[in-house]
Amino acid sequence: MSVCPACGTYASTRTAYPGARRQGGLRFDAIALCAQCGMGVAEPRVDQPTLDAFYASGAYWNEGGAAQGQSAHARNQCLHRARFAAGRTPPVDRIRVLDVGGGEGWLGPALRQVIGARIAEYHCVEPDSRMRALPEPPGGPRRRSFASLAQAESPYEMIFLNQVLEHVADPLAFLGAAAALLSAEGVLYVESPNGDHRFKPDVYPHTLFLTAEALQRLAARGGFETLVCESFGRSWARQTSPGDLVARAGYRFAVAIGTSAMAQKFDDAYWDYAARPDGLWLRWLGRKPAA
Repeated sequence: MSVCPACGTYASTRTAYPGARRQGGLRFDAIALCAQCGMGVAEPRVDQPTLDAFYASGAYWNEGGAAQGQSAHARNQCLHRARFAAGRTPPVDRIRVLDVGGGEGWLGPALRQVIGARIAEYHCVEPDSRMRALPEPPGGPRRRSFASLAQAESPYEMIFLNQVLEHVADPLAFLGAAAALLSAEGVLYVESPNGDHRFKPDVYPHTLFLTAEALQRLAARGGFETLVCESFGRSWARQTSPGDLVARAGYRFAVAIGTSAMAQKFDDAYWDYAARPDGLWLRWLGRKPAA
């Protein structure tokens, strides 16, 4: 790590990249960890055009998959994001939303369900053309999709970076691009794994590994004021219990028979989306400082 993107220091240690693979033009062997804020950067470093080509090729969704069970999980995640952001919406009657890395587009219906008709427009950035071509999920505002952040049409009152920041080359530049699209009264939501190199056997193709401290420092360097930052979800240290096994079995059954409400309950029981010190994920909400 030449310099930590979050705190600007040089001191770092190195650890092996879990599940290091070479696929789709990407190769990672190690993670440089900042000694001050704990942020990790995958090495060798990859530039943004290379990453853009990887995600546009469909290689990511080939890896991660978009199976029925994963789709139901993504739908429930979006509902929790909408609930978290609902009490912190900007004081305007008409909200335009930009969902960066939107996947199947479940956030639009979730926001409409939780916040209501104030969600006037839902725009989605998704580099994979096959994902952009999927039918719109029901219940949301009409979706408009873009292949890149550069195509988005500002201003937006709410911008969501859902599991996106850990996939970019330069997080400060990416946050700067988001800031340029955000209205003066708008809010930015960022969600990321909570240092998943600590507990996952395979983190490919993540390029950045965030801690709560690193995320707040990064946001400040990017010109944002933090409103809330917390880790949440199932504890990475939690062992599988009989209750977990029942929740997973119930979830698979509910997905198989197409009962979304039941699938949501079992998904909640397993992943436990509450805030906790050792949660699997980080969620941050902030805004540009008032002039």
